Amino acid sequence: MEASSESFRLKIREALAQLPYLPRALSLVRRAAGKWTPAWILLLLLQAAIPVATVILSRYLVDSIVAGTGSQRDWAHPLFLAALMALLLLSGEIIRALIGWVRAAQAELVSDHIRLLIQEKASSLDMAFYDS
Repeated sequence: MEASSESFRLKIREALAQLPYLPRALSLVRRAAGKWTPAWILLLLLQAAIPVATVILSRYLVDSIVAGTGSQRDWAHPLFLAALMALLLLSGEIIRALIGWVRAAQAELVSDHIRLLIQEKASSLDMAFYDS
Protein backbone atom coordinates (compact mmCIF):
# COMPACT_ATOMS: atom_id res chain seq x y z
CA MET A 1 0.00 0.00 0.00
CA GLU A 2 2.86 2.36 0.77
CA ALA A 3 4.43 1.81 -2.65
CA SER A 4 1.28 3.00 -4.38
CA SER A 5 1.04 5.92 -1.97
CA GLU A 6 4.62 6.92 -2.77
CA SER A 7 3.95 6.51 -6.48
CA PHE A 8 0.90 8.76 -6.16
CA ARG A 9 2.94 11.40 -4.32
CA LEU A 10 5.60 11.27 -7.01
CA LYS A 11 2.99 11.77 -9.75
CA ILE A 12 1.52 14.73 -7.84
CA ARG A 13 4.98 16.30 -7.50
CA GLU A 14 5.63 15.82 -11.22
CA ALA A 15 2.28 17.38 -12.09
CA LEU A 16 2.92 20.33 -9.78
CA ALA A 17 6.33 20.83 -11.39
CA GLN A 18 4.58 21.29 -14.75
CA LEU A 19 2.14 23.95 -13.48
CA PRO A 20 4.39 26.93 -14.34
CA TYR A 21 4.15 25.92 -18.01
CA LEU A 22 0.35 25.84 -18.00
CA PRO A 23 -0.26 29.54 -18.88
CA ARG A 24 2.06 29.33 -21.90
CA ALA A 25 0.45 26.11 -23.06
CA LEU A 26 -3.06 27.56 -22.74
CA SER A 27 -1.93 30.68 -24.58
CA LEU A 28 -0.53 28.53 -27.37
CA VAL A 29 -3.78 26.58 -27.65
CA ARG A 30 -5.82 29.80 -27.60
CA ARG A 31 -3.75 31.29 -30.44
CA ALA A 32 -3.81 28.12 -32.52
CA ALA A 33 -7.38 26.91 -31.97
CA GLY A 34 -9.12 29.72 -30.15
CA LYS A 35 -12.22 29.66 -32.34
CA TRP A 36 -12.92 26.05 -31.41
CA THR A 37 -12.67 26.62 -27.66
CA PRO A 38 -16.17 28.12 -27.17
CA ALA A 39 -17.68 25.24 -29.13
CA TRP A 40 -15.76 22.74 -27.02
CA ILE A 41 -16.88 24.41 -23.78
CA LEU A 42 -20.51 24.53 -24.94
CA LEU A 43 -20.45 20.85 -25.88
CA LEU A 44 -18.89 19.95 -22.53
CA LEU A 45 -21.63 21.85 -20.69
CA LEU A 46 -24.30 20.10 -22.75
CA GLN A 47 -22.66 16.74 -22.07
CA ALA A 48 -22.63 17.51 -18.35
CA ALA A 49 -26.33 18.43 -18.39
CA ILE A 50 -27.45 15.18 -20.03
CA PRO A 51 -27.01 12.92 -16.97
CA VAL A 52 -28.97 15.39 -14.83
CA ALA A 53 -31.75 15.54 -17.40
CA THR A 54 -31.71 11.74 -17.66
CA VAL A 55 -32.19 11.32 -13.92
CA ILE A 56 -35.02 13.85 -13.83
CA LEU A 57 -36.73 12.38 -16.87
CA SER A 58 -36.32 8.85 -15.48
CA ARG A 59 -38.17 9.87 -12.36
CA TYR A 60 -41.07 11.28 -14.36
CA LEU A 61 -41.10 8.24 -16.64
CA VAL A 62 -41.20 5.77 -13.75
CA ASP A 63 -43.88 7.79 -11.94
CA SER A 64 -45.93 7.91 -15.13
CA ILE A 65 -45.62 4.16 -15.69
CA VAL A 66 -46.51 3.36 -12.07
CA ALA A 67 -49.51 5.67 -12.23
CA GLY A 68 -50.63 3.97 -15.44
CA THR A 69 -50.44 0.40 -14.16
CA GLY A 70 -53.57 -1.10 -12.73
CA SER A 71 -55.86 1.11 -14.73
CA GLN A 72 -56.95 1.54 -18.30
CA ARG A 73 -55.14 4.86 -18.45
CA ASP A 74 -53.91 6.42 -21.63
CA TRP A 75 -50.31 5.31 -22.28
CA ALA A 76 -49.52 8.29 -24.52
CA HIS A 77 -47.78 10.22 -21.73
CA PRO A 78 -45.39 7.39 -20.70
CA LEU A 79 -44.65 6.63 -24.34
CA PHE A 80 -43.91 10.29 -24.97
CA LEU A 81 -41.54 10.33 -21.98
CA ALA A 82 -39.86 7.13 -23.18
CA ALA A 83 -39.35 8.65 -26.63
CA LEU A 84 -37.98 11.78 -24.99
CA MET A 85 -35.58 9.61 -22.97
CA ALA A 86 -34.40 7.87 -26.14
CA LEU A 87 -33.89 11.23 -27.82
CA LEU A 88 -31.92 12.47 -24.80
CA LEU A 89 -29.65 9.41 -24.83
CA LEU A 90 -29.15 9.70 -28.58
CA SER A 91 -28.25 13.37 -28.25
CA GLY A 92 -25.70 12.40 -25.58
CA GLU A 93 -23.99 10.09 -28.06
CA ILE A 94 -24.06 12.76 -30.76
CA ILE A 95 -22.54 15.30 -28.38
CA ARG A 96 -19.84 12.82 -27.38
CA ALA A 97 -18.97 12.31 -31.06
CA LEU A 98 -18.93 16.07 -31.68
CA ILE A 99 -16.62 16.60 -28.73
CA GLY A 100 -14.23 14.04 -30.17
CA TRP A 101 -14.35 15.77 -33.54
CA VAL A 102 -13.75 19.23 -32.02
CA ARG A 103 -10.86 17.91 -29.93
CA ALA A 104 -9.31 16.31 -33.02
CA ALA A 105 -9.66 19.59 -34.92
CA GLN A 106 -8.10 21.51 -32.03
CA ALA A 107 -5.22 19.04 -31.81
CA GLU A 108 -4.58 19.31 -35.54
CA LEU A 109 -4.61 23.12 -35.43
CA VAL A 110 -2.24 23.20 -32.45
CA SER A 111 0.08 20.72 -34.15
CA ASP A 112 0.11 22.79 -37.35
CA HIS A 113 0.74 25.97 -35.35
CA ILE A 114 3.69 24.41 -33.52
CA ARG A 115 5.17 23.20 -36.81
CA LEU A 116 4.80 26.70 -38.22
CA LEU A 117 6.54 28.21 -35.19
CA ILE A 118 9.41 25.75 -35.58
CA GLN A 119 9.74 26.55 -39.28
CA GLU A 120 9.70 30.30 -38.60
CA LYS A 121 12.38 29.93 -35.94
CA ALA A 122 14.51 27.70 -38.16
CA SER A 123 14.29 30.12 -41.09
CA SER A 124 15.22 33.08 -38.89
CA LEU A 125 18.53 31.48 -37.87
CA ASP A 126 21.74 32.26 -39.72
CA MET A 127 23.06 29.52 -42.00
CA ALA A 128 26.24 29.46 -39.92
CA PHE A 129 24.17 27.99 -37.09
CA TYR A 130 23.48 24.92 -39.20
CA ASP A 131 27.12 24.56 -40.21
CA SER A 132 28.29 24.21 -36.63
